[in-house]
Amino acid sequence: MLILSRRVSEELWIGPSIRVKVVAIRGRQAVLAIDCPPGIGVDRAEVRRRVMREGRHRGAAPSPPVGT
Repeated sequence: MLILSRRVSEELWIGPSIRVKVVAIRGRQAVLAIDCPPGIGVDRAEVRRRVMREGRHRGAAPSPPVGT
């Protein structure tokens, strides 16, 4: 697993087309902006778990956890 530190307005890239930007830090929470191509699903972990538990896979195989 890669662990990075970023400040507000700093970005990181995942591959050639996924950009993650730190928009704000509010207390202990970071606010992120994620820019990715259409068709790439972006879910919070709790939403992903619920979707998988209910069997609604959005027609695609789930992404493996980061670092595996």
